[in-house]
Amino acid sequence: MTSSDTADSVFFPPFDTCPGCRAAGLTVTAAGDQARFCCPACRACWHVDLGWVHQVEP
Repeated sequence: MTSSDTADSVFFPPFDTCPGCRAAGLTVTAAGDQARFCCPACRACWHVDLGWVHQVEP
């Protein structure tokens, strides 16, 4: 385990705004082993896989 793997680590979305509505303030959630980035404005959720952004079910 490295020092960057601590519980104090902060995970930032790979983009600044929602790809759907361009609102800021995405929240990070987990669904199984996937990180999802959810927009509180339009309620869309996004997953990044191999450099591509996919919209997923909330």
